[in-house]
Formats: sequence, structure tokens, C-alpha cells
Amino acid sequence: MNPLGERCRRLIEQSIVTRPDRDFRIRVSIGCTLISPEDTPETLLRRVDGKLYESKQGGRNRVTVG
Repeated sequence: MNPLGERCRRLIEQSIVTRPDRDFRIRVSIGCTLISPEDTPETLLRRVDGKLYESKQGGRNRVTVG
């Protein structure tokens, strides 16, 4: 687990958006990865994008690290 990512997710989840017709909470999916010396911007983006989709497919409103 990524403590910073999870902390951000929880803070966002606790926020309430108020609209004239109703209030609602925001949910967020976060994908995290580490950069390595051999990464290019493209490989890094591809990897983190994959983790984001993993979060969404795993039930949303979660942090996936890899």
C-alpha cells in the first residue's frame, strides 16, 4: 500500500460537495508506481496508467501500487 496515496484518497472521500439539489461525496482511484533509471516518460506513463485501470477494475475508490 502507498500511505500517501491512501491518505489522499481518504481526504478526498471525506469531502462533501454541496449542490442546490443534493450533496455528494467524491470517490477517486489512484495508480502509483516507482520510477526507475531505465524508464522513459512513455514507459513510466504506461505503467502508472495500468495501475490506475487496475484500481478502477478492482472496485474503484482505491489505491493500486506496482
